[in-house]
Amino acid sequence: MRNFTCFLLCLGWLQSYAQPSITKIQVRDQYLDQPLGNTWLVINNKDSVLTNAYGYCRYAFNQREAITIASLGYLPSQAIMSLGSASLIVLLKPLNYMANEIQVKGMHHQAKLLGTPGQITTLVAADFQRNNVTDPQHVFNLAAGVRMEMKYPNAGTRIVMRGYGNQSNTNGAGYKAYYNDVPLTDADGTTNLDDIDFSTLGRVEIFKGPASSMYGSGNSGVVSIYGEQAPQGNSIQQRVVAGNNAFLHLNTAVGAANDNSNILLNYGRQQSDGQRLHERSEKNFWNINTTFYNSTRRTVHFFGTYTKSYMQLPGQLDSLGLATRSDTAELAYINNDSHIGQESVRLGFTQEYRFSDLFSNKTTLFLNGQQLGMALANILTKSNKNSFGARTVFTYTPQIGNVASRFTAGAEAIKTINRQQSYNLNNGVSGSLRTDQEIQPFIYSLFGMADIIMAKTTMLSFGISGHFLSYDVLDMRATGSSAGYVNQSGMKRFKPVATSRMGINHLVSEHVSIYANYTMGFSPPATDQVIITQTGRVNTDIEPELANSFEVGAKGSLFKKTFNFDMVFFNMDVTDRFEPQFFPAATGRPAYTEFVNAGSIDHTGVELSLNYAYLPKRKGFIQLIRPYFSYTFNNCRNANLHSNNNNAPTTKDYSNFKVSGVSPHVLNAGLDIEAGNIFYLNITNMYAERMPVTLDNSVYTGSYNLANAKAGLRKQFSLKHGNSISFDISGGVNNIFDNRYAQYISLNVTPVNGLSPKIYTPGPGTFQYYGLRLGYAFK
Repeated sequence: MRNFTCFLLCLGWLQSYAQPSITKIQVRDQYLDQPLGNTWLVINNKDSVLTNAYGYCRYAFNQREAITIASLGYLPSQAIMSLGSASLIVLLKPLNYMANEIQVKGMHHQAKLLGTPGQITTLVAADFQRNNVTDPQHVFNLAAGVRMEMKYPNAGTRIVMRGYGNQSNTNGAGYKAYYNDVPLTDADGTTNLDDIDFSTLGRVEIFKGPASSMYGSGNSGVVSIYGEQAPQGNSIQQRVVAGNNAFLHLNTAVGAANDNSNILLNYGRQQSDGQRLHERSEKNFWNINTTFYNSTRRTVHFFGTYTKSYMQLPGQLDSLGLATRSDTAELAYINNDSHIGQESVRLGFTQEYRFSDLFSNKTTLFLNGQQLGMALANILTKSNKNSFGARTVFTYTPQIGNVASRFTAGAEAIKTINRQQSYNLNNGVSGSLRTDQEIQPFIYSLFGMADIIMAKTTMLSFGISGHFLSYDVLDMRATGSSAGYVNQSGMKRFKPVATSRMGINHLVSEHVSIYANYTMGFSPPATDQVIITQTGRVNTDIEPELANSFEVGAKGSLFKKTFNFDMVFFNMDVTDRFEPQFFPAATGRPAYTEFVNAGSIDHTGVELSLNYAYLPKRKGFIQLIRPYFSYTFNNCRNANLHSNNNNAPTTKDYSNFKVSGVSPHVLNAGLDIEAGNIFYLNITNMYAERMPVTLDNSVYTGSYNLANAKAGLRKQFSLKHGNSISFDISGGVNNIFDNRYAQYISLNVTPVNGLSPKIYTPGPGTFQYYGLRLGYAFK
């Protein structure tokens, strides 16, 4: 009897062994974590399977088999399928030479760029590797319509899109930024990028034009940043970049990735003596980026950073100092040991849950904390700022007959609590208290969008949203605490703002699309525009800037998708424009600046991007030759702009003048070469025409040409048991021809006593650097 029982058990085991194992497979974008439809899976170079529109497919495995996964616009990937696995999630990395085939997030359309009604620029790892990975402006500025500026080396960053975002001289105003779905933009609409380790970026998506119908504040657009992720298996990587002026950047990354999770921990340190007197800086970064694929339905992300930095400030130069590249610093900055000391923490938790193939939700909770100490020429500022909030988006994608659709609804709320104190400063000694306030801006948005795809060629998009903003100011100084002082506590509650969006995208052919859209946006005044810093008074009269934008464009991939083009015409009218009014010092009152809504401006322009990728059909020495080109034409003018809004006899009319801080013509060109399975060369060149820096266009900065080059050797070697080792040795030169230019300009500054104002931060001269990256991956 026992022998018979054993026989039955063995027979059952053999039958189960012979039974194929059916596995559910899903293919997703590695950074956006969105499903990639119509992706081919090749099993053991024999069978082929195509995923559906939601990135899913099923396959019956009889044994342990190798899979090759390929999707247009993405780097092919390999995976090993073990018998008995119920599910498998495959992540693909995007390529930079098939931009129109890459899937983008955009306005949550989750479609390839070719099928999206809007102008979106994607930057991937290969784009950031064109430079020394620590100077992101050299990468961002190659994109049409985008300019990244830094007031100090690797600090004071602001991004200007389509000529909007730099008139207030406030770092990071006018656009919205996210890092792994965590907002980097505070409730007052300002964005601080100084605590981001740009060497750890995996992908960036830049949506140009108002996006308030889905993202809240920001007239110029949205920048979505995604951190790099660990390669499959266990890995360790060390990167070193060294250059002029004792520049040194170190980054160590430890990762672990499998079918269920991806964990990457980074530590980075950066230091430099700077190019000018009193410009030493150092930064330390900690970064953890994790993703857990609990199932094909549920994905959980956790993101955290800690940054501590210190930077000496030399002040800015006048036009003569910029032209002669003087190695000087402002005397008051040296006497007061002017500097910025910053310590910050960012935490984000995101869960994406798919209730079904048609219905899903993505929710993010976040907390950002920052301590900042800043000593300038005559003022010392201490602030402790915390921002927290949540964002949730529900998506429903039903098929209604032959019409595909996507309905999106959600909300976002951000609260910022900023305790800020300022003191008089003289020769490095802090003096009397100037302001002591707790400022609490709060903004929340409700939004909805509908996308309808008819006949698989035409997408119609409609969106609407409501936004609610308030400032609560608690003045800690009592009335009478100093002669004539009046407590400035108060509330500024803005009128609710409603924005909408309408767009259409039509596929003229399989490879070419045309689109048009109309969008509305708003940008709230920043804290230093609502609060008059020098006096502490709440500016109760100011209102947000409003924008109405129209654009029409075309994009496509020709010649077997090796040639990509993207061309767009845009027009954006901005009303209730912020303008500063300067008031000289008077008895018992310091000099101060007050912002008012003083008119409107018109942003009109054209953006063009072209790139061609030559990929030889036969294997040879050359693997890739990719020339690319971008051009931006900005015809930005003051439509009806004045120095104030009271129509006094002294009011100046700036109507019909060019918008200051916007170069009318910007051209970029570059070349990428890969050869011999080891060598690479990247060459870039940017030309920017001269631009006005004052409202009356009486002062211009000169045009300049900026050429950069980088060359290197990189290779990955396979070892036993699936292990591998990789290296990348490189060297490069930025600003090859040592041109003199300003990388940041404080605009619309009024001369004092007839002296030329110090408004220019000079860009670095010729900068040579060398890099080494070593990586080891093991099971």
